[in-house]
Amino acid sequence: MKKSLLTFLGIFAVLLFFSSWSNFEREIDEGIKKPRRRKTEQKKCIECHSDLMNNKIVHAPIEEACDNCHSKKENGHPDRQGREFVLADAMPTLCYYCHEEPSKKIIHAPVEGGECAICHSPHSSNNSHLLVSNSISSLCYECHDLEIGEKDRVHAPVEMGSCEECHDSHQSDNRSLLKKEKGSLCLSCHDNINAEIKTKYPHAAVDDCSNCHTAHSSSNRNLLTEKIPELCFACHETFDKKHGHSPVKEGDCLSCHVVHGSNNRKLLIEKESSNLCLMCHDLGMENSKVKHAPVEALECMECHDAHNSDYNGLLKKEKTMLCMNCHSDLEEDFVMINRHAPFEDDCSNCHAAHSSMHENLLVEEAKTLCYMCHDDIQEKVNTLPIVHKVMNDDLSCANCHSPHASNESAILLSKEKELCLSCHNKEYSTEFGKIKNIKEEIEKSKYIHDPVKEGCSSCHDSHAVKYPFLLTDYSSPMMYTPANTLNFQLCFNCHDKELMTIKRGNLATNFRNGNQNLHYIHLEGEKARNCNICHATHAADGKHLIKEKIWFGQWEMPIGYEANSNGGSCLTGCHEKMEYFRSPGL
Repeated sequence: MKKSLLTFLGIFAVLLFFSSWSNFEREIDEGIKKPRRRKTEQKKCIECHSDLMNNKIVHAPIEEACDNCHSKKENGHPDRQGREFVLADAMPTLCYYCHEEPSKKIIHAPVEGGECAICHSPHSSNNSHLLVSNSISSLCYECHDLEIGEKDRVHAPVEMGSCEECHDSHQSDNRSLLKKEKGSLCLSCHDNINAEIKTKYPHAAVDDCSNCHTAHSSSNRNLLTEKIPELCFACHETFDKKHGHSPVKEGDCLSCHVVHGSNNRKLLIEKESSNLCLMCHDLGMENSKVKHAPVEALECMECHDAHNSDYNGLLKKEKTMLCMNCHSDLEEDFVMINRHAPFEDDCSNCHAAHSSMHENLLVEEAKTLCYMCHDDIQEKVNTLPIVHKVMNDDLSCANCHSPHASNESAILLSKEKELCLSCHNKEYSTEFGKIKNIKEEIEKSKYIHDPVKEGCSSCHDSHAVKYPFLLTDYSSPMMYTPANTLNFQLCFNCHDKELMTIKRGNLATNFRNGNQNLHYIHLEGEKARNCNICHATHAADGKHLIKEKIWFGQWEMPIGYEANSNGGSCLTGCHEKMEYFRSPGL
């Protein structure tokens, strides 16, 4: 019984074997690709071809049977006519019996050409994946010349010969057989860049790392395709104006900008551009009392260009025109008749651009600043005994003069007469006596001294002199003084000295009795009468500026002058009524 059962099982196994073999052959014939699993007399192959299996790693089909890949021709093997074994199918179809056929967009050329044996040994190898070389990079370099040569910088995977870190050797859906899309691939190692790219303002170029970097090697730092700033100028306009910012001229774009991305506009490394400026530029404002509004608001870019400019200081416009952008009220000064030279030349002659210890951003205290050019006035103020009071107050020169421009001579703030009367509209006490309310005196008087009609500078100096009341020339302050023209020089600057020197004549004066010069009578001897005893110096209601009254000690003495067509008369405390006639008998 036991013997019969063994016989039955043996017959069943033979039938099953031939049935399976028949099905396998039929599937191959019908084009169904499945690996063959036919045992041959492999030992006979090995007797001659033992060298094909001597390496560490043996191709799996060889371990099973040589005719998994080879088929024998009808004539016997071996014979003396040469090789009689052929591949069981064409390459690479044969490989795809076991290995998955490529299906991605891009296929490595040797794979697509069925030249698997260029890289892989079909029998055995001492290298993983049956590679014909123990170094993947050396295998790649058989076909691919990376032109590394003498270049200074080599990408780390390239330098280590790890081409497979980035590339798939058979197929890929990405260009250059990359394992991932280019940006994602780079970020798989350079994950620190990922945070920069995900900021609010990513650099446009980061959509493809190769816009700026080479993948294998470069002569430039960070594997850049060009040196900075040439690389930047591939996209950004070059800076070719007259003056360039130092970092720009030196190609140091990265001193201000981040290359990959930033949460700050224009890829700045600081949120506020002013903070960036202050990293290099010390404006010395810590102890300044007055700060320029744009500087205080940290708006450097209101006035300066960050990269280059045709103007000094990287200004956006010529300096004066730049100032006019904000100080538009000064535009009309440029069309005035008289313009202050420093103002017309450059605002910075007088004003600091950023900060100052002085009001209005002046580079010096106002008066000191004026004296830097007007040293002749400074000398007068410092050396002469009588100084106009306004010269020593806070406004100093600006009390009377415009620092910029005016339609009046000497760039006065207004017409000379109006300007003087804007202060002399009240009474003042001085060490030399009282100064009347000149404005009131002029406005209420019938007659005005001709020089006063135009201004005051005919008789007064506006800065400093050696004579009381800022008189430009000497005029005796005494009621009586010796008869000398020098004692009346101020008046004789305009009036004829013959009033004092000619006793008789018809031409010197109309104040005469016949041809007798009555001025001469009043101005002779050791007690010549001062002109201002009878005449008002600014204005009066009497003809010839004759006063109605004059102080004589504590007595306000009446003069009692009356004029007529042929002369006149007066009745003073000095003498009885006196009359004079220019033409006797009329």
